[in-house]
Formats: sequence, C-alpha cells, structure tokens
Amino acid sequence: MSSFFKSSRLVILKNSILPVTLGKFKKCHLLPRCQYYNTCRPIGLTIRAINQCRDVCNWNLHCYGINVTSQSVHNFTTSQRCQSSYNKHETIEKKLIKHMDMWEVEKAVALLKTSVKNSVVPHENIILNLLQQLANLGEVEGLLSLHEFLIDEKLCSETKFFHCLQEAYYNSGRVDEGMSVLRLLYHRTRRYQSVDTLFTLLTVMVINHFPHKINVIEEFVEDCREMDPAVLEPGAALWKSYLLTEHFDKANELLESQENIQQFIPLMINDIASKKNNVDFNKVVVFKNILSSNLPIKTKLRTLILQSYIQSLCENGEVNEVFDEMMKAKAASITLHKSAFLTILQYLQDWDELNDKQIEQLAILKDWYYIDSE
Repeated sequence: MSSFFKSSRLVILKNSILPVTLGKFKKCHLLPRCQYYNTCRPIGLTIRAINQCRDVCNWNLHCYGINVTSQSVHNFTTSQRCQSSYNKHETIEKKLIKHMDMWEVEKAVALLKTSVKNSVVPHENIILNLLQQLANLGEVEGLLSLHEFLIDEKLCSETKFFHCLQEAYYNSGRVDEGMSVLRLLYHRTRRYQSVDTLFTLLTVMVINHFPHKINVIEEFVEDCREMDPAVLEPGAALWKSYLLTEHFDKANELLESQENIQQFIPLMINDIASKKNNVDFNKVVVFKNILSSNLPIKTKLRTLILQSYIQSLCENGEVNEVFDEMMKAKAASITLHKSAFLTILQYLQDWDELNDKQIEQLAILKDWYYIDSE
C-alpha cells in the first residue's frame, strides 16, 4: 500500500476512497468553492473528514458533511462550523481573563460554570489561573463551590484543587474551617486516602505557620483512632508531616507513643520519596534523617531513599558528598537503579573542578556501573 493510503488524511466518496494531500484538503476545507468538482462526477455526494484535523481548523471535526452542488458550492462547510465554535471559545476566554484582571472572581466563576454547561470549555491554563487567583485572595467559598463541578467535568485534579484550597485557607487564616471541611469530605467516603493530600497540606501549613492550632490536627487524628475499627493513617500522616517540616524530635515522640502506626511508616516514606502530596521540603535534610533513623523499612525502600538523597545532593551542587555516598554504596554493594546511577555519573563527569582523588573515584564508579550492567 502506498504512503498516500497509509495516511489518516483521507476523504470518503461513497464507497470509494480518494487520497488527498493535506495542502489540497486545506484548500477544499477552507475555500467556499469545492476544489474536487471535476473529480467528483456524481454531483451531490457527501465528502467527510475522517481525521479530527485539529491542525487544519484548530478544533475537532466530527465527520461534518460537505455537500457538493451543481454549482460546486458547499451548503455548509466544516470551516464555518469550526470557526463558530472557535469564536465562542475565544470570546469566553477573553471574558474570563477580563474578569480576572478586574478581580471580579464571582463573575468569573459564574461564567466558567455557564460556559462549560453549554459545552464551551476554556483552556486548562485559564481555569487553573482562576483557581490560583481564588486561592491568593483567600476565596474559600468560591473554591468550594467549584469542587464537585471541576472534578465531575474532569477540569482539574484533586491534588491541584486541594493545593489551591490549602493556599486559600492560609491566605484567609481560617485554619479551623479547613479542618471542618476536611472532616466533611472524609465522612462522605470514609476513605482516608481520599483526603490524605488535603490533610497533609493542612498539617504542614499548621506546623509551619500556625503551630498554636496544632490541636485541631491532633483532635482529628484522635477521633479517627477512636473509631470502630480504628483509622490509624491520619496519625501516620501527622508523623510524615513532622518529618517534612524537619520536626524530627516530635516525629520520634509520636512514633514512640503510637506504636500501632509503625505499619504505615513504609507507605509514608514512599509518599515522601515519590512526592505524592507535592509538598515542598528540604530533600537533603529529610532523606538524610530517614537514612540515619532505625525505621522499619525494607532494603528496597531504603535504597530508593539513598538514591533520592544522592540525586538531591547533585541538585544542590554538593559534589564532595555525592562522591562520599557513592563510594559508601559501592563498599556496601548497594545497587542503585540504572537510570539514576547513570544520571549521577553524568553529573560527576560534567563537574569541571574534580581533584585527582575524585577523578580516580569517578573511574572506579564507572567500572562498577559497567560491570554491574553486564
């Protein structure tokens, strides 16, 4: 089969297939007169675009018909429909931007809901900008009014929404209300994982900025522990939050006082390593603390933390520490993931000011990598 027929850019004429180049299709699609009148002998046949042709008209085409009359004029062209939809989107987006520029967030929220209901969905970035503006203004009610709507319409992830909601509570100082909303969300599903990100974000915020409000966090943890059966994950998430905020003594005290949360420690550490909750933290300090602690984690997870720690050292430009940790790993026969190992080697290779000892260590590490790869 020729490359022509392998292309998705084809036009159907009744039961036959007419191959069309993209350039010719654009001409047929965009010009008011049919360029294929001479080819389409049976007048009145329907030509349909198979592919969505986003690159042609900036919007999805769902097989709209193009009728060819004896005067070879399109009754209703796809470009006309397409241009109409495109203009609607452009107008809605301009209105939303104008409302945001004028700080008219209530009007922007109402317009967003109405436009989506009418199947005119603004660009994702405009929606996210609106959420961020609501967060910056501390507009908690505006955000909450959008929660189910955004999730149902798949316009925003839960994680992104919870980030904006946490920022709104921070900017408004309404910490107690934040925990009340979290309780409501939790009791809807009775699944802690559905609110883990919001709980972690609120807890880290409280520890860092509202330490006098830590009791609202502890009350939720205690209430969950007293349920039947007991829900222990919030206690483990509080431990995780102490770790993320570098309150290591408090984390150790919590672990000693609530030994039953130890079963969740590997999960919490994996959350930290995978950045599940997207919390900003000092990776070098936190990973180093985890490695130096006697926590109940398996070798594979400990290796992942070591790998993350060394990569964080690379990001900070701490080349001496990178060499030290890599040589320790070699001595202990700890196998790093191939891609991470190669990234670290590349970082060391690109460093301009290696001393003689480091050049020798780099050669040893390279040999170790290639021997281990065989």
